[in-house]
Amino acid sequence: MDNSRQPRKLALQTQVATQYVYDDHDWGPNDSDGTIPGRGNHLQVYRQMVPHYPLAGADTPVDQYWQIGRVGFILSDLRADADPNNAPDGPGKSMMGAAQKARLEMFLRTTPAAALVWLMPRQWMGVSSDSWAAFSRERDELVALFERHGWLDRMVLVHGDRHALGLDTGGNNTWGGFPVLQAAALDTSFPSSPVTRFDTGPDRPGRNQYGTITITDRGGSIDITLAGWIGSILWRSHTHTVEVAGPAPSPSPGPRTR
Repeated sequence: MDNSRQPRKLALQTQVATQYVYDDHDWGPNDSDGTIPGRGNHLQVYRQMVPHYPLAGADTPVDQYWQIGRVGFILSDLRADADPNNAPDGPGKSMMGAAQKARLEMFLRTTPAAALVWLMPRQWMGVSSDSWAAFSRERDELVALFERHGWLDRMVLVHGDRHALGLDTGGNNTWGGFPVLQAAALDTSFPSSPVTRFDTGPDRPGRNQYGTITITDRGGSIDITLAGWIGSILWRSHTHTVEVAGPAPSPSPGPRTR
C-alpha cells in the first residue's frame, strides 16, 4: 500500500510510538491460528522488522511485558500458538499456549507495578468462534490466574478485532469484572449492526474510530481512563481508579495517553 496517498495514516505510523501484535489477517488467512504454513517465517520476520520489547526465544509467540511509571503492560500474542477455533473446548485447548501462559504468570507474580493494562487482538467478551467464547475453559483459567495474584480490581483490558467501538465498565464482563475497551476501526470495513453486550450501551461500528488509554498517577491512586473516539469527538469514556498503598512517585509522570 502506498501510504503517501494516506498522509494521516503515514503520520500515525511514523510519528506515534506503537506496540504492534498481529491478528488473523496479518498473521494468515481469516481466523488463522498456530497451524498455518510458514509460521516460523512470520515469527522470524517480526523479530527482524518490528520494534519490540524483549521476546522469548526464536519460534515462540511475541508476547511482551513492560512498565511505564507504576503501570504494567501486557501485550498478548493470540495467534502463534493458538489451537484451531473449531477444536473441542476443554482443558487442552489453548489460544495462548503453555509457554506464553507461563511467562504471563511470571510477570503477574513478580512485577512491582501497581496497576495493569492488558492489550490483546481478539475479543474478550465476544461471542464469535474467533473470540474467547470458543476458548471458554482457558478464559476461566486466566481469570483465576489474575485473581490468584490480586489483579482483578487493578486492571483494564483493551482489544481490537471487531470493527467497532465498545466500552464496558466491568458490569457485563462476567469473566473478571474489569473494564474492557473495544477500540476499532481506523479505516477498515465494518459490520452492519451494533451488538449490545457492553454495559454502557451498544457498540458502534464504523471507520475513523479509535481508542485511547489515559493514565494519571495521583500518588495514592492511579486513574486509568478508557475512551472511544470518532474523529476528534469523544464517544464514551470510563475511568477506573486503582487505590495504591505507599508513597507517591517522584517525580510524578503525569497523564499519559496511548
